[in-house]
Amino acid sequence: MDLILGLQFDPINFRISLVINSRLAKISLPEEECASIMRRWANYLIDTKELKQAIHVLLTLGDFFEVLVLLYKNSSFETAALFNCALPDILKEQVQKVISVGPHSEKYEELLSEIYMGYAEQLAWLGCEKLSNHYKNMCINI
Repeated sequence: MDLILGLQFDPINFRISLVINSRLAKISLPEEECASIMRRWANYLIDTKELKQAIHVLLTLGDFFEVLVLLYKNSSFETAALFNCALPDILKEQVQKVISVGPHSEKYEELLSEIYMGYAEQLAWLGCEKLSNHYKNMCINI
């Protein structure tokens, strides 16, 4: 056990506390404060390498860019590429507006390019040349 501020840190109780607080936040807090608690929960899940659960929380928050980043970091190129293609155009426009204002403006197109190229390489390795070329073209046309 680690000592934090002179107190023993119990990861199990900490996790239970985060789960309870995030559920209570959904019920009783204003939207901004609830989002803040959910964001902390997602960060904790990312730090503990529980990416699947973190993705669920980030989807709840509507943070699609961060979902793409996690899928990319996990080398889940196929899921990231299909996720981006599956986003309705309205949501894609919202994501691009949010990203263009925020710190990720140039990173979004770069990330998509890397995701599509990674997926194209996987498809080429599997022998799916037509599909591989399709995703390589998508990478170029971003």
